[in-house]
Amino acid sequence: MSDFQVTPLSPALGASITGVDLAAGAPDASVIAQLDALLARHLVLVIRDQSLAPQAMVRVLSAFGPIMRQHYSRYLAPDCPDVGILSSADAERGADGRRVQLGVSCWHTDHINHELPPKCTVLHAVKLPRSGGDTSFANMRLAYRRLPAAMRERVERMRSVSGLDRELVSVRQADRERHGTPSVHPLVRTHPVTGEPALYFHPSKLDHFEGMSREDSIAFITELQEQVLVPELIYRHRWQLGDLLLCDNRACVHRAHDDYDHDEGRVMYRLLIQGDRPYFRPAARLNFD
Repeated sequence: MSDFQVTPLSPALGASITGVDLAAGAPDASVIAQLDALLARHLVLVIRDQSLAPQAMVRVLSAFGPIMRQHYSRYLAPDCPDVGILSSADAERGADGRRVQLGVSCWHTDHINHELPPKCTVLHAVKLPRSGGDTSFANMRLAYRRLPAAMRERVERMRSVSGLDRELVSVRQADRERHGTPSVHPLVRTHPVTGEPALYFHPSKLDHFEGMSREDSIAFITELQEQVLVPELIYRHRWQLGDLLLCDNRACVHRAHDDYDHDEGRVMYRLLIQGDRPYFRPAARLNFD
């Protein structure tokens, strides 16, 4: 057993981990297993006071599973393409003139357009503004439970068709060719570790739900978010330099807050751990009424 400490960060989700130094190398298999179990339980883990270059992130975090190549090559570290660099300096203007940066535009789960989307997103804070620039996370297991029974039955039958983000206008043609084929996934997926159902979506990657027009699909996912994304299901993380945060994409959505001075700069390293194919197993449904 390890001697690290676990402290919950909010009633809804999240836990802080202390007593782990990833710069010293990957923890042994028993610690990895414990952290994996804690991730499935808390959905967000924050390991404080880390200092990892991109190559070290790949070396250490590959113990959690295969590293997944990210689909926007313009944001990848030039000497370590398994790690993305999310910098406020790279924010672009969308078709409507608004500033668009990865992770800012909407609540989402990462890379849902892949057949095997990531189980986990890892973010490492390497440069922060003096204030703002937080990231919020929402528990989609609890969101599913909050739905009326009739709505739960409806969303359990729905499947999303998702491609590359509609709002990003400077996607490289090679990325469109390599990653542009849409994938179809259930709107409610069963967590492979806990067996619990959770809502699973990315609005700006959503092309449509099967059997629905795009217009009706966007209207539906907008209404669904308004219904379930309530304060009691959300944890807002105020970053500290050196934070290494793991987010369980299988039951959690997140968004970054664009509420800071971009001239001060905000830089995160991002790494994705490969997941399995999303599925919904009705036998795993629990009675929440």
